[in-house]
Amino acid sequence: MMSRGAARAFFGKKSSFFSSVVVRVFSEEAKTVVAGRGSDVVSSNACRRPHRCHHHHHHHHQKRWYANNAKNRRKKQGKSLKRSAPKTTTPTTTSTTTTTSGGNGNGGAVGGGFTAAKPTTTSSSSPPPPPPPPPPPRANANTGFAASSATSTSKTTASPIASSSSIGSSSISSSISSSSSSNQSPSSSLLKTIGALSFFASVGYGSLRYADSPLASDVEFKTFEFFAPIFSRLMDAESAHNLGVTLFANGLYPTERRERDNDRNNGNVEYREMREMLRVTNVFNNANLSFPNPIGLAAGFDKDAKTIQGMRAIGFGFVEIGSVTPQPQDGNPKPRVFRLRELDAVINRYGFNSEGIDRAKVRLKEEENRVMNMVKAADENEEEKEPIIAPIGVNLGKNKTTPESEAAKSYALGATELGPYADYLVINVSSPNTPGLRDLQKGSSLVRILRDVVQARDQLLLSSKKTELSKKSLPVLVKIAPDVDEKGLKEIAKAVKKAKIDGVIISNTTVERNDQVQQHENGQEIGGLSGKPVFEKSTAVLRQFYELTGGSIPLVGCGGVFTGEDALKKIKAGASLVQLYTSFAYVGPALVPRVKRELYEALKREGFKNVNEAIGYDVKRKKRKSFMFF
Repeated sequence: MMSRGAARAFFGKKSSFFSSVVVRVFSEEAKTVVAGRGSDVVSSNACRRPHRCHHHHHHHHQKRWYANNAKNRRKKQGKSLKRSAPKTTTPTTTSTTTTTSGGNGNGGAVGGGFTAAKPTTTSSSSPPPPPPPPPPPRANANTGFAASSATSTSKTTASPIASSSSIGSSSISSSISSSSSSNQSPSSSLLKTIGALSFFASVGYGSLRYADSPLASDVEFKTFEFFAPIFSRLMDAESAHNLGVTLFANGLYPTERRERDNDRNNGNVEYREMREMLRVTNVFNNANLSFPNPIGLAAGFDKDAKTIQGMRAIGFGFVEIGSVTPQPQDGNPKPRVFRLRELDAVINRYGFNSEGIDRAKVRLKEEENRVMNMVKAADENEEEKEPIIAPIGVNLGKNKTTPESEAAKSYALGATELGPYADYLVINVSSPNTPGLRDLQKGSSLVRILRDVVQARDQLLLSSKKTELSKKSLPVLVKIAPDVDEKGLKEIAKAVKKAKIDGVIISNTTVERNDQVQQHENGQEIGGLSGKPVFEKSTAVLRQFYELTGGSIPLVGCGGVFTGEDALKKIKAGASLVQLYTSFAYVGPALVPRVKRELYEALKREGFKNVNEAIGYDVKRKKRKSFMFF
C-alpha cells in the first residue's frame, strides 16, 4: 500500500484533498485488481503461484495497473472515458470465477490464495448479440469508489466494478499528472514570477501612496511615462483617447504631491521656489481667480466632465472641459481622428460629440461638492493649509442642427446651466468640424453671440448672490481660429471690446496644410490639424492680437506646445496662460510635471522672477526698440 507521503512525493505538492484521494485509491487497489479483474488475474503468471507472498503479489499487480493506466492515458488523454463492449466476430469465451475471501476484506489476497473454475468455451458460427449494459457499481461508503464483491461473474473483458475503479483511478491520476506537468512548464513559471512581482510592486506602491510621499509621485509618473506610448502605438487614436478618459474617470492616474504647500515640500527649496514662480494671479483682471501654474488642459480631451479630479491631481494649473452642446449628439462618423506621428500632429473631425448639458451639469456639481468638502476639512484643521484648486473652464458649443439664427440662444443656455459650476466660460465659434460655425466669428453674428452670453452671465451672478452658489465673478472668453487674416483679427478685437469679453483663446485647430503635412499618408484627411505644425502659426496670431489690443485683453496661448520652452514662447508673445492637448495625447500624464519644470528652468535662465513678468515680453521689447530708434 502506498503511504500518504509517497503519494504526495509521486504526484507533486497538490491540495490535501487530491492527496487523500490518491492514497485511498491505492489502499483499495488490491481489492480492485484481484476481485474486479478475476479472469485477468487467473491468466497471469503471478496468480498461478500461490506460494508468493502478499507483498510480491500486490507489487506485481500494482506495476501492471500503472502500465495499463499509462497506456490508457496515452490513447485517451483529453477525452472522456466511456464503457463499451468489444465488437467481435470470433467465438466468445465465458468463464465463471469463484473467489474465496480470506475473511479480512482483502478478497482472499492474504494467506491462502484462491481457486478458479475452469473456463467453459462455446463456439458459434454467427456473431453473438451485443451484451447487456453492465449493472452500476456499488459505491463504498469509505472511499467513494466501487467496491469489489466476494463473487463475480464476468466476460473476458474487465468486470463493471473493476472498470469503474480503473476508470476512476485513471482519471484522477491523469488529471493530477497533467496538472503537475503544466505547473512545471516554463510559461507557468513565468506567470508565477510576473504575479509575484506585481504583488510586491502593488504593496510597495500602495505603501508609498498611503504615506503621501513625493517619492510616490516619482514612481507613478515614471510608470505612466513607460506605458502611455505603448498604448498609443497599439491602439488607434480614438480608442486610445477613450481609454485615457476611462482610466482617469476611474481613478487610475498619478498624483502630484511634490508641489503641495506643506512642511515636507517646503523643506525642499526647489519645490517651494518653483511653486511660487509658476503661480499666476490677477488673470482676466480678476484678483479672486488665481492659477497654481499657467499650464492647462485644452478643451477636447474631456468633453463631458469625466476626468476633472484626475486632471487636477496630476498637476494641471487649470482644466477646460467640452465642447458641451445643449443636446446630446454623436458627432461625425468614424474614423474621425488620425495621427501624423512623425510630425507630432493629429487631424480630427470629431464634430462636437457630446453627452449634452444635463450629464455635464451633474458631474460638475459632484466635483464642486468634493472641492467644497476638501476646503472645509482644511479650514477645520489648523495645521493644514488651504489648497490652491485648479480652476475649471467650460467650453460651450452648439448642436449641428441649430441654425445660425438660434446660435446665440444656444450659447446663452449653456452659460446659464453650467455657469454656476465653472470658474470661466468659453464660447467656441472656431471649430472647423461643424458646418458654418466659423462664420459666427465674423461681424454682427459674433457680436450678438458675445452679448447674449455676457447678459446670461450677468444675470447668473446677480441671482447667485441670493443662493449658496454665490460667485463673485465668471469670466467669459472666446476661442478663435489661427486661420484668421489681419482684417478678421481687427473685427474680432473690436467685437470683444464692445461686448466686454474677459479674454481670448488663441487658437483652435487649423484647416491649412503645409508641405510636410500634405506629403504624409494622413495629411489629406478632412478636419482640424493640431500639434507641432500649428505652433508657429498660432503663436504669430497670438502676438498679433496682443499688439492690436495693447495687452488690455488677457490671452490664452494654445497650439503645438510640447515643452517648457514652447510654453515660455507663448507667454512672451502675450499669453497669460498656456494650454496643451495633442502633446498630452502622445506623451501622457508624465508630460505635465516635465513641462512645468522646463518652464521653471527657462524662466530662471532668462532672469524672470515669475510668469507675470514674462507676459508679452517680446512685444514690449519690440516697442521699446522702436521707440529708441525714433
